[in-house]
Amino acid sequence: MARSGSQHVAGIGYAPPLLDQLLVRHDVAGKKPPASMVALMPAAQGVVHWPDTHRNATALVEEDALPLPDGSFDRLVLIHALEVADHLPGLLRELWRVLSPGGRVIIIVPRRRGTWAGFERTPFGSGQPYSSQQLERTLASYLLPVTRIRRSLFVPPFGPFSQGRGVRFLERSGALFLGSLAGLLIVEAEKQIYRAVPNAPVQRPVFAPAIRKPALGSLSQSHGGES
Repeated sequence: MARSGSQHVAGIGYAPPLLDQLLVRHDVAGKKPPASMVALMPAAQGVVHWPDTHRNATALVEEDALPLPDGSFDRLVLIHALEVADHLPGLLRELWRVLSPGGRVIIIVPRRRGTWAGFERTPFGSGQPYSSQQLERTLASYLLPVTRIRRSLFVPPFGPFSQGRGVRFLERSGALFLGSLAGLLIVEAEKQIYRAVPNAPVQRPVFAPAIRKPALGSLSQSHGGES
């Protein structure tokens, strides 16, 4: 389980907007903010200053060599990261390494059959889109089994539906009636410490055919005519 008390959170990819929303929600709810928050941006993506002009909690990193200690973070948030990773196996191994036991990762990726994945001008129009089954298999193979998955971003936000209550109304309606149009998959996965061991196959005895030795009489008869 993740450690009790305030959590340590890291965003990977272009995560500052999500981290800002997390801080706002904690403030509105009167909850204690995370013990620490950092934003890690892959070298190929570039880096921005965050959280403000006077403080910086961002770093330019190699996705397969995150500068974080083992088991040091309780929550990881990935957006614009998994689908554009240059070294996906290395990134997934690093996610598992830096998560604390029982820690969780939230990953946002373009949905393979979603409309957004087909248009390069959209924020999610580049990189490798995923189906839910493909994403579950990929994460499970790196000891990150999926605990929750949902669809989102059913239509591009516009007009009165671009923020606030409009967005919430659009998302609720889309989840009920427009599931096939969802543009994003939002997946939560938990760090698994031990790989499940399959049941050992039943060992059945193998019976070798008996070798029958010829009788001495038959040997003498078979060689009796030879000189």
